[in-house]
Amino acid sequence: MAACSKIGGYQCEFLGTVSEDFVCKHCKQVARDPHVTSCCSETFCQLCITFIIKDKKPCQSCETAEFFTTLNTKYQRRILALEVCCTEKDRGCEWTGKLEGLEAHLDVDTGDCEYVDVECPNKCEQPVEKRNLNTHLANCCPKREFTCQHCNFKATYEIVSNDHWPQCSFYPVPCPNACGIQAIERGDIEAHLLQCPLEEVECDFIHTGCGTKLPRQDMEKHVEESTQKHMALMSATSLRSSREFEKKLQEQRQEFEQRLQEQQKDFEEKLQALQVQNQEIQQSLSEKDQEIRELSNQLVLREREVQQQLQEKEDEIKQVREQLQEEMEKKDQEIRE
Repeated sequence: MAACSKIGGYQCEFLGTVSEDFVCKHCKQVARDPHVTSCCSETFCQLCITFIIKDKKPCQSCETAEFFTTLNTKYQRRILALEVCCTEKDRGCEWTGKLEGLEAHLDVDTGDCEYVDVECPNKCEQPVEKRNLNTHLANCCPKREFTCQHCNFKATYEIVSNDHWPQCSFYPVPCPNACGIQAIERGDIEAHLLQCPLEEVECDFIHTGCGTKLPRQDMEKHVEESTQKHMALMSATSLRSSREFEKKLQEQRQEFEQRLQEQQKDFEEKLQALQVQNQEIQQSLSEKDQEIRELSNQLVLREREVQQQLQEKEDEIKQVREQLQEEMEKKDQEIRE
């Protein structure tokens, strides 16, 4: 039955009386492609009887187990000639005609039925009657091109309305405090709240301990009525601040003195280390001076020894020269003789 409900008999309104011979004994509708059985000559839709035979069921009219069917062309011609109303009659279509012309009438491309559903060119998947397609594309389709009238952002309508408008800085929104202003650009909300009479604000004397929060328009009255309270809070706050300041000053003094002592101790330790280091340097310099004096004395002694040796050598050379002179004179004398 489920299969027949989709593509079984004709589901349309017929004008006039329809012969029972044209009614499918399975789906109880006017038979589509009428077939008659060999066993009892009863009428069935082609698909209805095909499912019965495929499921190996007996004839639903006479219970015969084995049978075959043939297309009844006479019935088919007479059924297609029946007068019917458009299947979109409930929507307002007034067309009537022969059943064989119904399919052409309903064709979404070439038919003249303005009430049949057609597919939106933008693939929005919303059912649209053919007669309303232009209006749908211009005003209703969520996937139509759309420009935000507040900032000129362009996208599809569903993106603009669902994603862009909730964050558009120029989109008009009412005051969140319901102060009466209904159209404030979203980007100006913070500036508006700085002067909105219904925005909850803290008392100007919050620093003294007044924790009152009221709409801005009521705060002036609060300040006027709470003068004594605020004065008492200011006095208490001043006393408390003075004590805290004195305590903080004492802590800072103690901290300073402690740091000064630590620095003085560190300085004395460094000074003592420098003095020790200076003594070591002085001792080292004294030892170096002693070494230099000893080396200087050794150098003087060595210099004297060298001079003495040089003098001795000069004396030797002088003696050698005198001896040579004497020998030469003797040679000369011998030669003259």
